[in-house]
Amino acid sequence: MMRKITFWMTVMTSLVLVTGKAHQANTNHNGKEHDLLCGLLGAAVKKWKTTNHPGVKEDLAQAIFGNKNGKVDPGELQFPYSKEYSGNREVYCGKCHGNPEHYPGKSIPHDLICLCTVGTSGYPFVEHSSINQLCGKERKDLGCENCGTSSRITVQGWSTSGNGKTHLENTWNKIVKPCLQKGDTVNVDETLKKLAERRSSDGSPNWGSHHNNCGGHNGAASICVGYSGHCGTNNDYPQWWEKLEKALSTPNLTPTELNSTTFNNNPNHDYNDVPVGQAETSSQSMPQKAASAVHSPEETRTRLLSLSSNQQSSTSLTHPLLCLLSASFFI
Repeated sequence: MMRKITFWMTVMTSLVLVTGKAHQANTNHNGKEHDLLCGLLGAAVKKWKTTNHPGVKEDLAQAIFGNKNGKVDPGELQFPYSKEYSGNREVYCGKCHGNPEHYPGKSIPHDLICLCTVGTSGYPFVEHSSINQLCGKERKDLGCENCGTSSRITVQGWSTSGNGKTHLENTWNKIVKPCLQKGDTVNVDETLKKLAERRSSDGSPNWGSHHNNCGGHNGAASICVGYSGHCGTNNDYPQWWEKLEKALSTPNLTPTELNSTTFNNNPNHDYNDVPVGQAETSSQSMPQKAASAVHSPEETRTRLLSLSSNQQSSTSLTHPLLCLLSASFFI
């Protein structure tokens, strides 16, 4: 009899532990997605600051700024609310159609805003009592103190009908900005491995496959980002995830490569031939003496401008690197 009692006590204890783990896993909505995106953003910023490869810098700029021309210090970026996010959340976060300026996958900060901003009436906090965090932040951190209370009717989250300025600004300041500044703490190899594990058959991250509309007004599931079939460079909707792995895995150019005629004629030489998954680590870094001889991206552009001026004194310069001389920030 005592053996039976001990057995059932063990079974019940196991059930409680399993149930407790499941419950805990659901308390942080979009938590895993945030952690991965945050790590990728930090890694992209760190690499963007140190790479001397123009092609790599452009693809990292797409992930950080939402365009290839980004040039300002990412850590100093300000949230462009009035210009960028006064529109429909469903269009911004769930459709690559009809809006080439604002769409899912344009940049990592943009997708973090879609995944981590409170929705109508305080979703996801008002749907399940177990959800007490969104992307690792509690409701009070995201300007949603009344979410889940009798006062939630006054909560205007970002959705198809509400702009939720307070919530958007809190998401930027409490979630996106720290990610822009965490590059030194990111394990690039581990982060790229996690991204590879989360890719769907079409290459897009699988958290972007949603039957919901990602409008923020239809439950916790609508606090999402969705990459539709129209998303992609070929459809004029460049995606940060299309070339990020290769950009993070491409080492700096050597002095010989920088001074070669082939590179001067084609600054993206061999970039597309670099295998994905060989992220540069500290053990793979160039020797200090050699690294000191590497030209910075600015020096490279100056050299190319000089070369082109000598060769084409009567024609205007249309080298692809000129796009790096101007910058604007559109997430």
